[in-house]
Formats: sequence, structure tokens, C-alpha cells
Amino acid sequence: FTKSTEERRLSIALLREVLWRHDHDDRISSAKDRELVAQLYFSIIPFIIDNREVLCDPAVTIESERRDWFSTFMFVLKYINRSILRQWWTNDADKRRICLLQTLTICQSVFNYVGLEELRQRSRPEYARVNFDIFSNSLDSAVATRAHSLANLIHSTIEVDQISDSLKKFYRDLVRRMREKGGVEVKDRKRQLKTYKQCFLGTDLVEWIVETESGVDRKKATIMGQHLVTLELIFCASDVEKFKNDNSCFYRFEEGSDHPLNFTLPEIESEHYSFLQKYYRKRGDFPPDREFSSSQSGWNKEQTLSQEVSLIILQVILEISADRRHEMLRAVGGRCGATLENVFRVLTHSLSVPQSTHTLSLLFSTIATFFPAFNQPLFRAANSVVGDLTFEVVRLCNSPLAKVRAQAAALLVVMLENNNLEMRNISRTKLHSATSISRLFGPQLQLSGNGGVGEFTSLKQSLDAIAIYAKGKMNGVNQEAFGKDVHALIQRMYSLIENNVHLEQYSFDPPTRASFYYNMSLDYVDSPDLRITQLQKLASLHERNANTESAAIVKLLTAALASEYLHLVDRGIPFLPSAASFVRSFPSILSELALPGSDEFVGLSKEICEGREFTLEGIIANIGDAIRYFKLAGVYEAAVEAYGLLLPVYLYQRDYAKQASCHADLGTLCNSVVSESGRLFALYYRVLLYSSHDSLKELNKKEFVYKTTPNVRLAEFKATLLSSFESKVRTGHVEFLSNVKNVDEASFKSDFVYLQVMSVDPYFTDEEEAERTTSYLRNFDVGKFIFETPFTKDGGKAYTEDPAKQWKRKTILTTVRKFPYVSTRIEVESHVVRELSPIETATETINGKINALKSELGYVLDLKTLAIQLHGTLLTQVNAGPIAIAQIFLGSALNQFSVDHVDVLKQAFVTFVQLLADALSRQKPIIDTGQLATQTELERSYFVFKNQVCDFTGAKPEDFSEEFSPPQELKEESLPDFLVHANSAPAINAAGYDSLVKGKSSRKRAASSVPKVASSFLVTMPKPETGRRGSTPAPPNTLARASTTSLQKK
Repeated sequence: FTKSTEERRLSIALLREVLWRHDHDDRISSAKDRELVAQLYFSIIPFIIDNREVLCDPAVTIESERRDWFSTFMFVLKYINRSILRQWWTNDADKRRICLLQTLTICQSVFNYVGLEELRQRSRPEYARVNFDIFSNSLDSAVATRAHSLANLIHSTIEVDQISDSLKKFYRDLVRRMREKGGVEVKDRKRQLKTYKQCFLGTDLVEWIVETESGVDRKKATIMGQHLVTLELIFCASDVEKFKNDNSCFYRFEEGSDHPLNFTLPEIESEHYSFLQKYYRKRGDFPPDREFSSSQSGWNKEQTLSQEVSLIILQVILEISADRRHEMLRAVGGRCGATLENVFRVLTHSLSVPQSTHTLSLLFSTIATFFPAFNQPLFRAANSVVGDLTFEVVRLCNSPLAKVRAQAAALLVVMLENNNLEMRNISRTKLHSATSISRLFGPQLQLSGNGGVGEFTSLKQSLDAIAIYAKGKMNGVNQEAFGKDVHALIQRMYSLIENNVHLEQYSFDPPTRASFYYNMSLDYVDSPDLRITQLQKLASLHERNANTESAAIVKLLTAALASEYLHLVDRGIPFLPSAASFVRSFPSILSELALPGSDEFVGLSKEICEGREFTLEGIIANIGDAIRYFKLAGVYEAAVEAYGLLLPVYLYQRDYAKQASCHADLGTLCNSVVSESGRLFALYYRVLLYSSHDSLKELNKKEFVYKTTPNVRLAEFKATLLSSFESKVRTGHVEFLSNVKNVDEASFKSDFVYLQVMSVDPYFTDEEEAERTTSYLRNFDVGKFIFETPFTKDGGKAYTEDPAKQWKRKTILTTVRKFPYVSTRIEVESHVVRELSPIETATETINGKINALKSELGYVLDLKTLAIQLHGTLLTQVNAGPIAIAQIFLGSALNQFSVDHVDVLKQAFVTFVQLLADALSRQKPIIDTGQLATQTELERSYFVFKNQVCDFTGAKPEDFSEEFSPPQELKEESLPDFLVHANSAPAINAAGYDSLVKGKSSRKRAASSVPKVASSFLVTMPKPETGRRGSTPAPPNTLARASTTSLQKK
């Protein structure tokens, strides 16, 4: 290259001008003469190939100069004798062929096909001569014939707009009759030693029209023939530019080519295409696709040039493939040969750039021919070209042109069938099809305002068509399995599209986004790398929203999946823990693995599981991240279990430093579990949503259980929901529904969101309750939840002033998965509703106190939380609660209830008294001297309480065992009268009792349930400041004085 840019541009412009004059010189119009001229300029080919990277550098050349350089290259490549070209690329093994193929890829980009909109913006006059005229003469070679046939069609489309719709319909019916029995004669014909398959003569068409259409002479019939060519209802098969009434001019009903090489361009009218074409025609969206109709020749030349370049490239590719076929069939080191890979890169790149529908048809046909010819290396050897090609085919399945969609869908079916033929499965195409959907939704994608639903309608139509085709195959004798596999693949691709679109629609709602991320990871079950990628996105989402426990679960699942996938591809690490080892930290992990069969990855082991996550370091890092997240969430027990996954690895590696670090952290975690008091765990809320809003139809009438961090109270949780949904709809269009009234959907307003929110508690059977002795276990592997609502049998009111008529409805929810889970929200799958009579409600309240005390006594004593339980029952401030229950249901209203229910309540009181004695006995030896006065007061109150229970239940005081003695004397004046004489106890009013039956479930943690329920019976007495869990009660003497004063006022 000369250092002067201007000199270089003038030089290439001069060379291009010389070639243009050769192309227009009538003295060298024969094919032989043009071969000789091209031979004179053959040195251009190696020159362009050697300097291709420099020519493509925008810093060196501008667009017009690049087009001039590559125009000369394409001129020589078009006319050069093929034997000379073949001899040239044979002399230097693969290098020259590969460089030639890479240059062809560049040419395809330089001469992009452009449509009308872009061409209208190109008004520069220099395009007309510099870029087009070099190929203006008629050419004699096979590719030139094809190119000029296409050019003729393009020029003829100028008249399309002049043909009315009614006339177009007439012509389509005319062609239908021509193809039926009694129509024109179609057969193979020969001219100049060349065979044209399934053609008819122009004269035969004219004669047939004259005979069948009244009032039409030969001149009019010839014009009608030209209209048929213009409308692409018939196609020119021989070297003609227009329709002619001549017996040397051949025509076809389908577009095709008669290429003289071994690899011919096949007819696109294959079984698959015909089926898919009929599918689209039934839908009414398969008209002749017109891409342009302008009469300005410059625009048509631009489009013709792009098509001619594509056809020259296709011809060279076919010649290389025919010449090096045996070499391309061989795999090198388990990979496809370089020539085959580069051939497919050129074809794939040709699909990726804008093309006319005519060129796309030829590309689809060529690629469809390559698959059966090179099945083995494409589907057995490792390569990247099938994945790239699959993406372009799937992308074109979303084309707005029905013809292109049908051809792309047909090619995808060809790939699936050849994959199945070679491997007895469709694993590779399945893998790359799912990957293609992910690439379609890449970061560069900008969805429209409606969430992008309409942007993928065409792709969904293509998938529907393939699914119908596959369903037909499912009824075949030997293709049933193939049909089912294809149908499953289409369903998965459809699901991926829906999840990706919904991911954008629900960007305002993190729990919904988390669900779609996880659903997409399941759709990528055959694509390990993409599945892990989706899980990484999910973990990042949880981390951003401070859902650290769910983030830890996702990290554990990622590590387990990586280990299992490595085993499936025979790259397993022996000392890594199996997925079953993760159960102690993530109980439902085995049901979430969803792994494919090992035969699905045959031939793919070198193309998948390539990321860092599929290495030992990556798996260890994910487990380490899970431990870190568990510690942030305060779930130390799960972190301890996760360390059990790492220690065997470090033991195997004899890495004593890391073992020491693990054991040191384990000691800290275990001490935190044993010694820490007042640790808070998650809260749970049930949410039911109603909405007619279009963007929320996925959530309408769905019921979920949400898991939140311990600091998110009900009011804050509702405020978060309100903010999220108002950002999607409008402010003021979100309303909360009552939890005790029936939902009236008829009163709902359109475009409003209605939410029913309430707190729920984990639910366990009595057997499960006995096993779950700690707060951690009561929040681990939880899949059932309970909430309670009060009601009455008469009047439809929720509450009544008569405690003996107050009923309670308990609703047990079962979720589809169990917490902890990869999401903070799980959908409810079933309900169990149970109605409790008033006495059953009272019995449940006492049983709740029993369970709370058992929880405290079944673990290392926590004096703080145990004190809350004892003070809530025995101190005078709240002692009215249990006694009030006994007074109502074992006293005045005793005869209203069945004997069985009364006996159960009596037994509950007896058990409760004994547990109180055990708690006081265990607490006494470990309190300090400053708490002795409080202990004495608790013991005195206990004996008074026991005597009251004995009066109501008929039990004997000596039936209870205590390790402490009653006081020397009980001073009646120091206690309220109702603690000494049960029969004179003041009657509890309705409000106090309502507070009891509306209280939290007895399944709530011991640290929170008892003081709330017990204190609810204090109608006139001041309440202590109590929290949900772990709150410190007021000093007992203060409480006693406040209680006595209030009772005296009463």
C-alpha cells in the first residue's frame, strides 16, 4: 500500500474502472473470453486475501474504498476458471482455503443487502457507477445465470403495484389449474447438453392460456406470462430475463437451480417446508412477500449486487466442499476439521447479515444439503459452528416474513432430524436451541412498552408450526420417540420465551423475578452453563434485596449441580460431596436437581461445563459463599452443616491451614448456637392477590407464602407490597382486603390490585412438634402454615360478647415447596380448614402454653425467655388469663360442652401446672441472689394457681411434684382475691376473651406466644412493653403493684 491515502484510492478506483470496461466490452462477451480476462487479474485474489485485515480496518480505508477493493476481488472470483482456482488452493494445504473462506465472510459484510428504507437515505450519485455497473453485463456461468435470473425478477417487480389484488387472485388460481391434470406439460428437458428438471416451455404456457381463457390471444398470453414471473408464481429456469413465447425458454412452478457440481442447490420445496408453508397459508399470512417496488434502477442495482455477491460466495463454497469432501468428513483431535468449520462460518455469517428472500431461500437450501452430507463431524465431533448456526436459524424463525419463517423452521426440523439420525437423540440441537433463546434476550435487546410480547409472536408461530409437525411424527412407526423429543423441545423453548418476557414485565416485583429466573434455570436443564448462569443471576438478586438465606440456598444448589453435571460428562471429582450431602442444609435439594440422562451429553462433553463453576475451586467458592450468607442471616446451624461439605475436600488435599480455619469458625458458630439468647428467625406472611390488570395476569388469584427477615413486621411488609404494585399500576389503585370478611369479587374495580395479607405461622403435627425442639428446627424444612380467623355461628359476625359462643377457624396452608428455598415466596397448593368450638379454642390456648414451656425445658435454659413464660402465667398482672378460661369453660358454662372436650381441657390444665413446677425447679438453682425475691414470689403464685386448677379440674394437690416447698404461710392480703378464691374471681369481659381467641397460633415460638396470649386477659391493667420474641418483662414488683391498683379500681 502506498503511504498516500489519496493515491491508493485513485489507484483502486482506476483498477475498478478498467474491470468495468472489460465487463462492458462486447468483444469479450463469451464465457471463455471472460475467463482469460479474469486470469490476467488473478493476482488480485492472493493480494486481497493477504491484506484482508488491513482493508477492513476503518482507520485505513473508508467504506467506498473497501467496496472498490472487494468488487475487484469478486469480479476475478466470478469469472476465473475453476480449475485454476482449485489448483491455487490445493498447493498450500488448508491455509489458502481457510483464508479464502475468511475473505468471503468479509465480502458478505461489505456488500450487505439493504431494503427500501435504508436505500431512500442513500441519495449519493456515486453509488450507481462505482458499486453496481461492474456486474451489469449478462454472464454465461452457472452462478451468473442464476444471478441474472434473480436480477430479472427484481426488475420485474416494478410492475407489481400495478397489478390489482383481484388480478393477483386470478393469477394464483390460474397457476393452480396449470399444475393440475390437463395443465401445461412438466418434465425434464435438455438444451446444449444441460438438463433442466421439471420444467415447461414458454410456448406451452402461451398455448395453454389461449386454449383455456376465452378472448385471450398470444400477445396477451405472453403479457400474462410476464405477470406470472413478476408475481413469482413461475420462475425462469434458463438464460432468459423476461418471459418469452419461445420453445427454448424453460420455466418452473418452484424456484430452483441446476448447478453442475456434485453439491447442487436443492429445491427448497422439501417435505418440511411444504408442511410449514401450508400451516402459514391456513393462518392467512403467507402472501407473496414483496420487499421493494421502487422503479429507481439504482436501488434495484444495490439489491442485485448484494444477491450476486452471495451467489458467487455460495458457488465457491460448494466447489470447495465438493473438492475437499473426504477431508471435511474427518474429525481432527475430536473436533471438526478447519475447512468444515470455516465453510459453516461463512454460511452462518451469510444468514446473520441482511439478505433478500431469494438469497435466503438458496442459503437455507444449501445448508439443508450440508447436514446429511456431514452428519458425523457436525453432530459427533466438538465444534462451535452448529450452535452459531442454530442461533441464526432460530432468529430467522422470528422473521416478519412468513416465507422466511417457514424456510427457517423447515431448516430447524432438518437439523433435528439429522441430529436424531446420527445420534439417536437431538441433544446437540436441543442444547443450542435453548442457548439461542438466551442469546435472543441478550443485553442489547430493548423490549417494547408492552413488555415485548408482540416482538416474539412470529417466533411462537414458528414453534407452533414445528410442534404440529412433530405431533404428526409422534404417530409414525419408527419416529414416535423423535416426535416426542421435538415436542418437548418446542415446549421448553416456548417456556423460555415466556419467562424472559415476564422477567421484564415484573421488574417491579423481586419475588416474581426470582421465580422466573429459577424457572429459566430449569428450562436450561440440558444446557449446564446457561443453567448455572441463571442461578448466579438469582443469587445476585437475593443479595441485592438482603435475602441472604435464599442466596445461600441458591449457592448450595449451584455447587451441587456443578458436581452432578461433572459426573454426567465423566469429569467428576471423586472427593467432592454428592448431592445427597447437601440435604442437611437444603432439605429439598434432591427434588430440585432435575438432571438429564447421561446419554444426553454424548459428544458434547468438550463443549459444556466450561465455566469456573465447574471446577473444584468454583464449587468450593460457592459453598463458601453459602456459609457467608448463612452467617449474615443468623442461621448458624445451616452454616455448620455447610462446613461439613468443605472439610472432606480439605482432608483429601491435606490442606491443614484451611482445616484449621474451618474448625476455628465452626467453634465460633457452635458457641453462638449454644450461648446466644434472643436470636430472631424469619417471619411468614400469606398474600392473596386479585387483579384484572393485563400486566399482572400471571399473579391474579394466586396465593403465596412469603418469608421475610425477622425485622420486617406486618405493617412494613404491607407498605413494601403497596409501593411495589403502585409502581406497576397507579397510585391509589392498590387496596388491602379484610381477613375476616368474605371476598366479593363483583365489587372489584378494573385495573385495581387487591391484596389480602396476614401473618401465618409454621404448622406441625404433635409428633413433629415433639421433634422440633429448637427455634431453628421450627423454621427448617417448613412446608405447612396456619392462620386463624374468628367467627360466630349466628349473624355472620366475626366476634361475639359471649365467649362460650366464639368460634375459631383454623386454615392450614400447604405450599408446593418447603422453606428454606431458592425463593422468598412459594405458591400455596392446598388448604385444610378446621373449625374449633369455643372450648376447643380454649384448650388450644392452654396447649400453646404447654408447648412453649416444653420448648424452653427441652433445650439449654434461657433464663430470659423462660422468665417471660413464668411471669406471663404466675404473676398477678396476667394471672387472670388461664383462670378465666377455667372459670368460663369448667365453671359457669360447663354444661354447654361435651364431656370429652371438658376432660381434654382439664387434662391440659393438669399438664400445664406440672410443667410450671418443673420450670421453677430447674430455674431456682441457676439464678443469682438478686433474683431470689422474684423466685419466691413465683413459687407462692404457683401454689395459689395450682389450688385454683385443682378446684376446677378435681385434681389433688398431692398429685403434683415440686422440688421446692410452699411458703410458711400465704398472706391473702398480698394477693388479689380472685387468686385465692376462684369462685369469687371477677368475670372476664368479652373484649378480654376476644383478645385470647384472636391471638397468634400456639405454634409460635415460646419467646413470643405466651406473654401475648396471657396479657390479653388484662382488661383494665396496663400492658408491659413486650416484643415478638426476646423482650424483657418489667420488674415483677412493679407489675404486681400496677395490677393490684387496677383491680382495686375495678
